[in-house]
Amino acid sequence: MTTKEQAIKNLIDCKKIFAELEIPFCLWGGTMLGAFRDGDFIPHDEDDLDIRMDEKYAEYEKEILSKFEEVGFRKKRNYYFRDKWIGGSVMRGKNHIDIGFFFWKGDNVYTLRRAKRDKRGYEPSVYPKHFFEKFNTIKLVGIDVRVPQDTAKFLEIRYGKDWSIPHLRPKWKASMVKSTKPEYEF
Repeated sequence: MTTKEQAIKNLIDCKKIFAELEIPFCLWGGTMLGAFRDGDFIPHDEDDLDIRMDEKYAEYEKEILSKFEEVGFRKKRNYYFRDKWIGGSVMRGKNHIDIGFFFWKGDNVYTLRRAKRDKRGYEPSVYPKHFFEKFNTIKLVGIDVRVPQDTAKFLEIRYGKDWSIPHLRPKWKASMVKSTKPEYEF
């Protein structure tokens, strides 16, 4: 099975798992970028599927991970902050699914990612909350998936004005994510 075929199988199984658990999720990161821009995975980013969901579903950690294990995934890593599950990765073959959450605070929503340079151990990416009040459905390799509303504007905030221009695979750097706000209090 090719990396892309595995990514498609992972997406199908991921959708089934979250449908069974009645947990809505949306695409994130490079997965969302490729889906919105090309309707496909970005060629150099087929080895993972990035998803996010509302923070209220973090309490379902055991159920989520158990469902993935039932279809052949293994837990790769988990992340906790203030004793709360904030995400992790599950792996099957050479592909993995990065699971994370978005958190509500006032007029904003933020996500967290590991950051050794931050004294808290995590850095937030911050977005206006309206992107997460509704979701659009688009196609990724012909499969219906959810993305934050006003997706083009969201991607511009996340990656900058040239988000729609494909780039040769650069070495991924945190500075590529323009929505990172190290000073944001969470």
